[in-house]
Amino acid sequence: MTDWTRILKHASPDVLEMNADVLDAPKPSQTVPAESPLAAQFEAMWRQLGGPVLDTEVRFHPDRRWRFDYCHLATRTAIELEGGAYSRGRHTRGAGFIEDCHKYNAAARLGYTVFRIATGMVQPDTLSEIIEHIRGQQ
Repeated sequence: MTDWTRILKHASPDVLEMNADVLDAPKPSQTVPAESPLAAQFEAMWRQLGGPVLDTEVRFHPDRRWRFDYCHLATRTAIELEGGAYSRGRHTRGAGFIEDCHKYNAAARLGYTVFRIATGMVQPDTLSEIIEHIRGQQ
């Protein structure tokens, strides 16, 4: 159990209520996920194009364990890398596809714009559109 978890477990209701906005905020992951070739390509091109700093593995839903691959929290802009489009990966099989639909619908209800990037879409034009969207929201 982390120190933060211990503090929350023993906090009084009034302390939790006073800090509800902080506790309910999306939380970026403190660990770096295993990097896929698609993620490495995306990150390299994002930096090359001067994209803003993105948080990774951001848990955005208060009740579900869903995470965005990348997120610009200030503008509620999420980027999901959809690998395996040609290899029958999780995102293209029945149950995984349906679960992703639920995730993206929930994100929309919470005010997020989600950009989905499949293999082959990591191109300057595609990423520049996302960067322009983020800058237009700031």
